[in-house]
Amino acid sequence: MIGRPLLSRLSSSTSTGYWDRPDRFRSMCAREAERSPLRRRTFLGALAAAGGATLLPTAMATAPEEIGQQISHPDPITSGPTATTQTIQSPGGTLSVTLDADDGALSYRVERAGEPVIEDSELGLEFADGSTFGTDATVLGSATDSVDRTWEPPWGRYSEIRERYRELAVTVEDERTVTVTIRVFEEGVGLRYTIHGEDDFEIVDERTTFAVAGDGDAAWYNDDPNKYEQRIRETAISDVGGANTPITMALDDGPALSIHEADLTDYAAMRLAAVGGTTFESTLVTWPDGVTKVRGTAPHVSPWRTVEVGDGVGDLIESNLVVNLAQESKIEDPSWVEPGKYMGIWWELHIGESTWHPGDRVGATTENAKQYIDFCAAHDIPNLLAEGWNVGWDPGGLAGFDDQDFTRPTEHFDLQEILDYGGSRGVSFVAHNETGAQAARYDENMADIFAQYNEWGIPAVKNGYVNPPFHNGQKQQSQWAVKHYRRMVATAAQNEVMINAHEPIKPTGERRTWPNFMTREGVQGMEYQNFTGGLPANHSVLVAQTRMLAGPVDYTPGIFDLTDDGSNVNSTRARQLSHYPVLFSGLQMVADLPKNYRDDDGEVYPEFEFIADVPASWDETRVVDTELGSYVSIARKREGVWYVGTQSGESRSLDLALDFLDDEAYVAEIYADAPETSLGSNPEAVAVEERTVSGGETITVELARGGGHAMRLVPAEGDVPYCPSLSVDAPQRADVGTTTISGTTDADSVRVEVGDSVFEPAVEDGQFSAAVPITAGENSITVSVPKRNADERCRETAVIQGVDRLADWSDSTGDDHGPGSYTYPGNHVFTAGSFDLTRVTIDRVGASYEIGVSIGGTLENPWQFEGGFSTQFLQVYVRDPARSGGTTDARAGVDAAFEAPYHRRILANGEHGVTVEAPDGEEIATGSTRVDTETIVLTVPADAVGPLSTSALAVLVLGYDGHTESNVRPVESEASTWRFGGAGSEDAPNVIDLMTPDGTSNAEALAHTDDQPATIPYRTVGDATVEDGPIVGTNAPQDIDGDGHFEDIDGDGKATISDVFTYFERRDGDRIRSAPPQFDFDGDGQSGTAGDVFALYRELFDF
Repeated sequence: MIGRPLLSRLSSSTSTGYWDRPDRFRSMCAREAERSPLRRRTFLGALAAAGGATLLPTAMATAPEEIGQQISHPDPITSGPTATTQTIQSPGGTLSVTLDADDGALSYRVERAGEPVIEDSELGLEFADGSTFGTDATVLGSATDSVDRTWEPPWGRYSEIRERYRELAVTVEDERTVTVTIRVFEEGVGLRYTIHGEDDFEIVDERTTFAVAGDGDAAWYNDDPNKYEQRIRETAISDVGGANTPITMALDDGPALSIHEADLTDYAAMRLAAVGGTTFESTLVTWPDGVTKVRGTAPHVSPWRTVEVGDGVGDLIESNLVVNLAQESKIEDPSWVEPGKYMGIWWELHIGESTWHPGDRVGATTENAKQYIDFCAAHDIPNLLAEGWNVGWDPGGLAGFDDQDFTRPTEHFDLQEILDYGGSRGVSFVAHNETGAQAARYDENMADIFAQYNEWGIPAVKNGYVNPPFHNGQKQQSQWAVKHYRRMVATAAQNEVMINAHEPIKPTGERRTWPNFMTREGVQGMEYQNFTGGLPANHSVLVAQTRMLAGPVDYTPGIFDLTDDGSNVNSTRARQLSHYPVLFSGLQMVADLPKNYRDDDGEVYPEFEFIADVPASWDETRVVDTELGSYVSIARKREGVWYVGTQSGESRSLDLALDFLDDEAYVAEIYADAPETSLGSNPEAVAVEERTVSGGETITVELARGGGHAMRLVPAEGDVPYCPSLSVDAPQRADVGTTTISGTTDADSVRVEVGDSVFEPAVEDGQFSAAVPITAGENSITVSVPKRNADERCRETAVIQGVDRLADWSDSTGDDHGPGSYTYPGNHVFTAGSFDLTRVTIDRVGASYEIGVSIGGTLENPWQFEGGFSTQFLQVYVRDPARSGGTTDARAGVDAAFEAPYHRRILANGEHGVTVEAPDGEEIATGSTRVDTETIVLTVPADAVGPLSTSALAVLVLGYDGHTESNVRPVESEASTWRFGGAGSEDAPNVIDLMTPDGTSNAEALAHTDDQPATIPYRTVGDATVEDGPIVGTNAPQDIDGDGHFEDIDGDGKATISDVFTYFERRDGDRIRSAPPQFDFDGDGQSGTAGDVFALYRELFDF
């Protein structure tokens, strides 16, 4: 980039009022064509030429004064049809527009396949001299035209764009003579006014209305004339207030449409005012006098008023209506325009790691910039931005930006060294110009600034206009502002500088006219995630469906550190990846700090490869699926490689049809929300996989709330390494022992690895299965196949929770009446059987116990408690026979005692969750609940409860009442709306059902007298045959030599080294812990210790 030519080669233009370049400029162009590109001056010499220590340089270079309207009908049309009603159809007949001047009132309507989209809507203008147009109209003449051509943008969403429309131009005489020009494409309509004459004029009002044909859903943002960055709102169309454009609508049982404008050149920006029902009227931003909207000299044209129409929102995203209505490029040779990615010393400023202003914490330093450059060079990122690099940043609030100098670096930032270092590594510097809304001052100096950048080899500028209105009193969307932004991008083009504008005017197709206008902000992007408490989870979905319809958007994506206390990025990491295909931008930011793209070992995260690969310009764009406000999936292709981004507001599963692919095989590199990904607690988890796909297939995408999914699809041709298809079907949970996994693959062989065990099951007709060992806790099963054209393997990992079942007890149904006489409360929430305990299971799963309590009736949650159930209060009392102490007194509210002391109690209700308590009520730990059909599963830490395999349990079901001190719903003598009935005395227990030992009924277990409360028995877990069961497989361990120890751990009839390994792997399981004498090989009274492992080894091998 260093040493690029000083002047751009600009096309001659037939547009009215385009640059009248002085002779000096003409001669410089001629000299430029004859000589090689200018060398960059030495840095000090350049500073001197720019004015040395002055602030902004004194204006010397020439800036274009006119911004160049394109007027297709400068003179009134006085021939052709003069009918008061004329209709024009799109070339394919999809859309039609009718212009009607009956009774002098001018209106139009739009139909699609014969059905109204825009019903009869007024057209008109009002002028400061009191004259009007559109109320007493007479048709003078009309003309039609048709165009069907293809043009090739230098960069964009498509490598070529078809421009196909039919045009109707009707000249109407009123108090002013105006031509209304209508262009009808298959995907939408453009309509504009040409004001005839030779006089100066002022417009004070425009009365273009849009009578939308019906209600539906709308996505829109407020019409603040000073701020295009707004939170996107979702309402009914009939509830839209004052809105900026574009506004996106999905009509009930009808098409989708978007209202916007194109070729906004020398006119005030249009906003929409709701005028009743689903009708909107244009309202223009005023000059500082608050009255005047547009000042001009006839002939003069308005922007195109556009209505995009499609079957769905996806058609609107794919549409090229706005750029097709913009003027053709004014840059003859745009070869210097280079779309691409950029990093920046930017996000670290927003999260407070460094500052804009000079000092000890300034971010823009030479050394810091060089670190960014190193990262850029390593990952083919061609540009580096630095904010705070130039003189004028004030720590006390920027002092109105009065001291900003965009050609003088601070003492901390050696621009010469950065340019040289970056040039040697292929990384260009992007200059930041923060005007602080001093647009007029910038206007005066930008020609010299851009000329200087050209000489230094700076290819792009990010300029900002923070804190509008502008200091000259102009609103950010006024006619003056529109012309300023046009002058700015034209001046930049004159000096071969690309533009990324922040706090900009709205996009209206300028990238066709000025291809160096690469992108702009104009959106609540990533910085709003930081300083507004975060954005809604569906915000970027709405950006793609509204703001992006206008043009490229610099959303500044790519944040990987999503848990930093200094930010509130409501996004998963996979969502950040998906931004790159979803949100189109000619300069696309890689926004995070280099260190945040590396793991704790300093290695770049594998998912960053997607960002490193993704381009910023495309050959084709296809919307795979979308729904307004909910989700969006967009596929974009570059040089045969497809990139697909999918994102959703809420968690959902989407089936994406890969119809955009051809029938050949593609390697899909997939970066997805992982099963454990959570926007609130684990947003950075990304599942990375690789598989083969082809056109016509459907891929299922699982999205977390605020989540995303990104794919890179590379043709699987020649010697391109790729993974054969591989899918694995494995249970999430399995009993300890063995379980079967299965899968499909188009590879010839497959390998299954579980710990140190390796299996190679046969592949028959693309299918395989394998029996794998399962231990208590988490089991990681890796299945791999050979990678094609590479000496590597492709892997899928399944995690199976090994469940060591300690007990499975059943209880009689229909005994949910306490000791036999209890009846349910009368309120409907107490459904029949909802307190009837029918089954209890106890499982050891890793470091936790899961206690499943099944209910005979329907398990409902009428009070919507977080735990998933409402009316039950479960209490589990744990007695450890090996321990002393404890108590026989039940918790308050139970009104019963136990036959022997207990040592822990587990309390669970839907409102407060699960707690593990000591007998005195001290909280030991907390757990969790989940509801599985009619079973409430309590999960508690094993170390907080103790060894359940040798314990005895009492499992009680009581009623929950959050209004009593004990949270127990009492049993009274008579049932009432909210009370159980049937208690025969004050000492009656409040237990509705319980798990009793075999042979003991509820009546016996809950028997009580006036003087003696019920004494509740326990059921021993050891009765559940754990002590006699296998440790692995199906065979129980055996005592080989008659010494009372089980040397044959795996039960295969032999004592071998595999028994030592099995004992080591299962030493923490309840089967070993439950029978100390048989497994206590070192005689210390405990089993499962390291000493036991070595003692077994010595016994088997006589050491």
